Amino acid sequence: MRIQLRIFGISTSLEEAKVTVRGTPVSERTDQPNTHLLDGIEVFGAFDVSEHARSAGSRSVDLDVEDDDIIEFILEDGMSIW
Repeated sequence: MRIQLRIFGISTSLEEAKVTVRGTPVSERTDQPNTHLLDGIEVFGAFDVSEHARSAGSRSVDLDVEDDDIIEFILEDGMSIW
């Protein structure tokens, strides 16, 4: 089943997102463990949805996904939620 996400924010670097999924923090934190749990995950989109990015974006981005895709949210403190 196809699902369409409407994302309000700014598209960011896919390379930066791939590094983050592999256990390397984007933030200045150095205590994030390198678990390699998501090495088999294909990253096909990354977005900054901070308040600043949402206000800077002129329109939403529509992203088609499948019902078994995984969405990762990285919070400001570096915590990841899937």
